[in-house]
Amino acid sequence: MLGPHFDRWAPHYDDSVLLPLYQAAHDAVLVQAAAVVGPRGRILDVGCGTGRLMEAATRRFPHATVTGVDLSGTMLSVAVVARRPGARLRFVRAEVEHLPFADAAFDLVVSTYSFRHWAEPCAGTREIARVLRPQGVFVVADVSDPPRRGVLGRMSRRRPRVPEACAVALANADLTVVRTGRVAGFGPITESVIVLATRRERKPGRVSAIM
Repeated sequence: MLGPHFDRWAPHYDDSVLLPLYQAAHDAVLVQAAAVVGPRGRILDVGCGTGRLMEAATRRFPHATVTGVDLSGTMLSVAVVARRPGARLRFVRAEVEHLPFADAAFDLVVSTYSFRHWAEPCAGTREIARVLRPQGVFVVADVSDPPRRGVLGRMSRRRPRVPEACAVALANADLTVVRTGRVAGFGPITESVIVLATRRERKPGRVSAIM
């Protein structure tokens, strides 16, 4: 269980030396979301931690409602104190594999650096697909896979590669990748990938890259 681990981390989470990396990922995720989500959207942050991305989302989407889900009750307690939830900002303790929301409840689901901690990534991603409205968007940021060698390695340097576990989970949930991008590394993390996926069917073609 990762909950107790993050409970211990929660009081000092916002003082992490990796905060610049988290902030860069939050900004990149919201920039991509702004291109596809209306200003009055319904947004869900999975693995919301102390709510930093949610707070930024309320500034970028001033008329949206933003919900955060996390397994750690202590993380949510810190978020409640720091972010002052109200009509447009709320926090819910839940597992991603069992989201307590109706079908098609959200226009946008985001997740930054929580995917690798999910107990069942495929089940969690299917739940995200369930709570997304038709043509809804899922934007996930995660640490890049180790670089490949040879021709595949050179291709991945030109176009960011979806981490393998994430690609499998998205395909399993019938979510289609439409865009990928990079976030520069910081400290022990050399690079992260931003992946935008949607329930919308698309014509066959190349995945576009965002830099």
